[in-house]
Amino acid sequence: CHNIEGNQTNSELDGAGGPDFGEMDLLLANNRFRGDVVSNGSGVAITQSFPGVAVGEEMRVALGWDTNTSYGLYATDPSDDLDLILKRPDGTVAAVSSSFDNTHEVIEFTANQAGTWTIEVNRFRTSDPAGSTFAGLAWHKYAPSACTAP
Repeated sequence: CHNIEGNQTNSELDGAGGPDFGEMDLLLANNRFRGDVVSNGSGVAITQSFPGVAVGEEMRVALGWDTNTSYGLYATDPSDDLDLILKRPDGTVAAVSSSFDNTHEVIEFTANQAGTWTIEVNRFRTSDPAGSTFAGLAWHKYAPSACTAP
């Protein structure tokens, strides 16, 4: 909520907008978050189901991860590049966030199928000198009308 400038999901100045504490409380109350250690490697590192989605419901999925300052290219890009994939109940890909040279991905999507959706975190590049990175994932169903401009 409260996007100040640019694209709502990946703005150069304000990321994905400012926090809406009421929406954050719902996210926490519904246990729609998790933290994971993602080891270096390739392929899908995290899979998370997202049940109870109705057609027309707005979904937002956000992923953030840390970066190691001892990585040789730290000045220009993070040690790891993770991508976010949202799959419909029938298993087809609905949306992908695969930006680079940052430590976050965000997907906003309006459900076109009812049921249990799947979130995947894919390791595009993992070069952390420590051998792993910490990632935080959150997912939410929300009403865009609840989000108002500042």
